Amino acid sequence: MDKVSNVVLDIECLTQPTELCCTGSPKMTKVLSRKGSIRMEKHNGEEQKADDALKKLVIKVPSLPEQPLKQPLVPFKSFQAVQSVPNSPVFQDMGEGRAMAALQLATAEVCDANPHLILSGELRALHPIFQIYGRRQVFSGPIVTLKVFEDNVLVREFLEEKGNGRVLVVDGGGSMRCAILGGNPVQQAQNNGWAGIVVNGCIRDVDEINGCDIGVRALASHPMKANKKGIGEKHAAINVAGTRICDGEWLYADTDGILVSRTELTV
Repeated sequence: MDKVSNVVLDIECLTQPTELCCTGSPKMTKVLSRKGSIRMEKHNGEEQKADDALKKLVIKVPSLPEQPLKQPLVPFKSFQAVQSVPNSPVFQDMGEGRAMAALQLATAEVCDANPHLILSGELRALHPIFQIYGRRQVFSGPIVTLKVFEDNVLVREFLEEKGNGRVLVVDGGGSMRCAILGGNPVQQAQNNGWAGIVVNGCIRDVDEINGCDIGVRALASHPMKANKKGIGEKHAAINVAGTRICDGEWLYADTDGILVSRTELTV
């Protein structure tokens, strides 16, 4: 029986099970990953083949099966997987390097690396009350704020503009009586290069939204449509999920939660 040794590869930004296929050696074990780390086995007598094989891993992200990511790796070193594609509008508007760096920031790592910002209030976490929608589970960008109540005219107006990698945060007053965001505006937001939308209220057309390459957070879904009076405040300071949010601050979201920072952060 072959002696088995382990190789651990740290995954810093996986938010869902991801298949790793090893093309370099038939004896490399095919594994399923989880957020945090991957354990791969290499068998006695196959060390060199295993090392070569690690350089030929193919990462397949289920949310984007039509464009699997291919990342050459160096054995025994950390790497980051990104749930987006280079031809996304966000990459075009922000620039690939900046967009890739932004998408890779995990909220837990941001918190661990910046305890002084948490103490000072410059880095805040929203209360965990939001549901996750859209294909992009990890997103970040400069914030644009909007305050409305059961009215979606201004929401649509914002999303018709170029997003340039920004995140629209809508304070809908927490209303559970109608949806202030639907599938068509989200599709438009995706095409216009918005990184994400956070709604303190309800959305509808969930299946359509879940098919869009954009991050969306909302309290719940609701089938009823909103009013169309065009009443609200653009770029106003808002209070959402226990946190005061100002236009121009930065938002970081993944499956662990949502952070708001006074400035852009790096880890």
